[in-house]
Amino acid sequence: MPEAIVCRKDEFHDISGAYMPRKETLDKFAQACGISYNPTAETTRKEGSSCYVGSAQGMVMGPDGKQIMGPICEYEFDVEVRLEELKLKGKTAWNNGSKSTRPYTDQELAAERIQLMKVGRMRANTGARNRATIAILGMQTGLKNLFDKNASDHTTVTFLFSRIIVNAKNEMVLNRMLDNIA
Repeated sequence: MPEAIVCRKDEFHDISGAYMPRKETLDKFAQACGISYNPTAETTRKEGSSCYVGSAQGMVMGPDGKQIMGPICEYEFDVEVRLEELKLKGKTAWNNGSKSTRPYTDQELAAERIQLMKVGRMRANTGARNRATIAILGMQTGLKNLFDKNASDHTTVTFLFSRIIVNAKNEMVLNRMLDNIA
């Protein structure tokens, strides 16, 4: 059963002209395809004092009623790397309508480090789940030329996904589904 998902430009991250779907967009794609996640593969481990590594595995039902498992995908969220990025980019501020950038103070970096430590585990889990979704969909991570760079945020594009609906009235499929449940 096909399902059309209409997405706006602001539902993607623009990374140097490649459009990467946001988490919410990937969740819509996963729902349209009937993707679920293997709970035994969803883990997060801490490496060192400030690095979290999440893992996840997507699965989708095949035409015979069996779950088709995607690869186990990992995502690393390293607080120290994120802090270095902040140092290099500087802090953006708006003064009288104009945008300016200045270096972070040591106190601001310490506060940012605490915030990153708070969300590190969650961001590692989310990143791993997003990678698992992309892997089972067989999608590219970033889609080049999806939108014109001058297009407004409300410009839309349509994606078409399909979901397999199992015919539980078929005796062979029903028996295989019952075997999988047991």
